[in-house]
Amino acid sequence: MVKASTTPVANLLKKALAHQNAGRLQQALPLYQQILKLNPKHPEATQQLGIINVNQGRLEQALPLLRTALEAKPTEGERWLRYADALMRAGKAKNALSIIAQARQHNLKGELVDKVEAQAQRMANLGQLDLAGLDNLLNNGHFAQAEQQAQAQLAEHPNHPRLKHYLGLALYQQDRFEDALPHFQAAAEQLPQDANVQNQLALSLKHLKRHEEALEAYKKVVALLPDTPSVYANIGANLNDAREFDQALEWVNKGLAIDPNDQPCRANKAIALFEKDQVLEAEALAKGLLEEGYRNEITLVTWARVRLKEGDPDVALACFEEAEQLGGKDAATCLFKGNALNDLGRFDDAMASFEESLALDPEMASAWASIAQARKMTTDDQDWWEGAKAFLEKEDLEPQQAFNLHYAMGKFCNDIKDYDNAFPHYQKANQLKHDTWTESRYDRARQEKLVEVMLDRYVPGMFAQWQDVADPSMRPLFIVGMPRSGTSLTEQILASHPEIHGAGELNFWPRLANDNERVVLNSKFDAEWLQKAAQQCLDYLKEKSPDAARVVDKMPGNFIWVGLIHTVFPNARILHTMRNPVDNGISIFFQNFNKGHAYANDLEDIAHHYRQYHRLMQHWRQVIPEDNFLDLPYEQLVEDQEGWSKRIMEFVGLDFDERMLEFYKTERKVGTASNWQARQPIYKTSKERWRHYEKFVGPLLPLLELYDPERGQIVPE
Repeated sequence: MVKASTTPVANLLKKALAHQNAGRLQQALPLYQQILKLNPKHPEATQQLGIINVNQGRLEQALPLLRTALEAKPTEGERWLRYADALMRAGKAKNALSIIAQARQHNLKGELVDKVEAQAQRMANLGQLDLAGLDNLLNNGHFAQAEQQAQAQLAEHPNHPRLKHYLGLALYQQDRFEDALPHFQAAAEQLPQDANVQNQLALSLKHLKRHEEALEAYKKVVALLPDTPSVYANIGANLNDAREFDQALEWVNKGLAIDPNDQPCRANKAIALFEKDQVLEAEALAKGLLEEGYRNEITLVTWARVRLKEGDPDVALACFEEAEQLGGKDAATCLFKGNALNDLGRFDDAMASFEESLALDPEMASAWASIAQARKMTTDDQDWWEGAKAFLEKEDLEPQQAFNLHYAMGKFCNDIKDYDNAFPHYQKANQLKHDTWTESRYDRARQEKLVEVMLDRYVPGMFAQWQDVADPSMRPLFIVGMPRSGTSLTEQILASHPEIHGAGELNFWPRLANDNERVVLNSKFDAEWLQKAAQQCLDYLKEKSPDAARVVDKMPGNFIWVGLIHTVFPNARILHTMRNPVDNGISIFFQNFNKGHAYANDLEDIAHHYRQYHRLMQHWRQVIPEDNFLDLPYEQLVEDQEGWSKRIMEFVGLDFDERMLEFYKTERKVGTASNWQARQPIYKTSKERWRHYEKFVGPLLPLLELYDPERGQIVPE
């Protein structure tokens, strides 16, 4: 005879109880369900499933399970009490009293029984409630009617926790979070073991931006439902809203440890990674979720932000619009959408989107700042200026919002030629960013070491070694240099040629170098690696434009990777834009860059970075053939655009086209800080701009020895 302890049901029950006792409910639930398939009235399985459903707030599912468990073992007093408690939670106090009476007939007695009976009697004295009717109204979207009915019932039963919960739900669904909160707080205090009530309290606090309180409420939910990934996803969303991205990752990773495929956890992880500038990881997560059909507003907005950062504002815009259709208009989405419209040159539409963001959330300081960045400000914009000052006076203003506003206020003052007031705002913006982004400080020693490696490894002999096996394509066309040195203007001129596509700032080469650090930094190539890299690049450019003779990559920071580019594509043309280093440095200091430009927040760091860049460009001039490398001084381009445009086209290997002279009429995306300027005719006001700020920019002034506007970069004697 087979021993009972070795039957399939006994083994399943043992495993299920072990998981449940350890808090691993996700693993326990399917085991209990397997037992019920084998024995639909198994007393222990029905009892434990009922308990789990009660703790998770699923009372309608819990009641029949607990009833079945009770009928199977009516001699166990705990089962009577569990069932009575569940009935009271469901608003069925009179039924609970009946169950207690039956329990006493089975000789159930004691202090706990008396306590449960007294609680049921108190609830019964309040009268019968129509909780089912309220539930039906809420489930069918009749929130205002549910509010009225809950208020009416509360007038008769002011202390009933379930009515308070339902009233809170009715108000919450009408986006009246402030009104809903006290009802959730009262219900949570009376029903401390109800995970749904605690979760709803946390959600309301999150909507009210009381993120620390929300986190404490969520921790109570975790204690009740330790094995439910969606709880960890909610905590991640709350911490993302609070801009506590490291903490958000810790919590969502706990959820993913329970279920690695949980979609809400992965969606919130993608947001945190994107905000930490781990764009590749965020991109992979968002793409995977969309491919799985998880196409909600959270994932769409994350994917759109990735595409916007990757230079695809048209794709981003479509995703933002789809997200709005699915989840309604949201202040943050309107802000991001405005950025996409700005990159596409639709400045009036961008302005409308920024204003819509403010209408949805008057506290959206970043939208207020974006208005100033989207156009040239004038003295008629005094209302904007007063609004910006009012934002800065708010005590709860986040550091990122504050530095965004200071950048915008600096631009306002610069636009109206109030230079003495402009610089302090830019200085404050950079100091705030420097103090806030502590994990991405500029490392001078690291930059010097990287430049040393390039000088040592990428030399003529190394290039000659791979010349015969490298890809001969001239399709990739590169613009490199310091940011704000004329790269966007140069690309816009080139992209006005019918055979040239301007693809913007592409991350292909930094990523290739990062993913193959040992190979790139040691120049340890082989034919297979070079050919694979070339093909990956060409495939990537084909996605940007299938048929253009040249595709422009204007990532300025590729000046580091010129040697790598020339090794992979020895025939590719590389344009080096350069500009008066003090003008260039000021423009960098005034620009609200992302974390990838760590040097940009300190004038001393900018000066150091420029000297390292200058040193490396001297090297590339010596080791790259003249046919492949052309210096382009910004000051000369703006003085003689036609002459330089013809010279550039001769260098590129294509015929000059008259449309290049009216580059500002070319409609295309310009996903950089220069998206407005690149769509204006040539202007010369940026030349010698530094003289307006000479008394502020002492650390940059020695860089003047490295540049001559008539010749470009020079080597001081």
